[in-house]
Amino acid sequence: MPEQPTEGRRYFSNNVGYGIGDALTLHGMLRLATPARVIEIGSGYSSAMTLDTVERFLDGQTELTFIEPHPELLESLLRPSDRKNVTIIPTPLQDVPMEKRTARFRCVLSLIAVKPPQAMLAGQLFEGTCEGIIAMAPAGVGGFGYDPLFIPRGQPGSMAELGSDVKNRISHRALALANMKKYLETLLLWG
Repeated sequence: MPEQPTEGRRYFSNNVGYGIGDALTLHGMLRLATPARVIEIGSGYSSAMTLDTVERFLDGQTELTFIEPHPELLESLLRPSDRKNVTIIPTPLQDVPMEKRTARFRCVLSLIAVKPPQAMLAGQLFEGTCEGIIAMAPAGVGGFGYDPLFIPRGQPGSMAELGSDVKNRISHRALALANMKKYLETLLLWG
């Protein structure tokens, strides 16, 4: 990643708002997940990293939606070729209609077998997703991160308002772990 503005790149690490550690994490997540669609609330240099990654590693095929009430920086980062896959909603999130506020929690776990002194063997990936919407305002005190803003599909409140029994059944992490457990059980049965 370049430190200073560089021809052909939108992101540079010596910016005022989005450091190299966050940028590399986002870059890796996008390359691993290869999403068909990304919705970003707020924009800036994280958007620059997203645009660069999609262009350089995802063949420019990912649909990007940026919800940004002040899109001047984002507009300055866009190239004419970006316009076909980029939508900018220039309003605050609270003014975005509910049908456009869909969200997803996603967890991907990796299981890699190691048999010393051999190198690592091919790994397995196990995914879990929890679909929902972004709430109008945070609610609840349980959980962490975006839990107070995420309302899982079919649930009466945010992830932060749900009891652990419900969360352990529907969360993206619980579903990914359940998929890994099924795989491990087949190894025990056939091992």
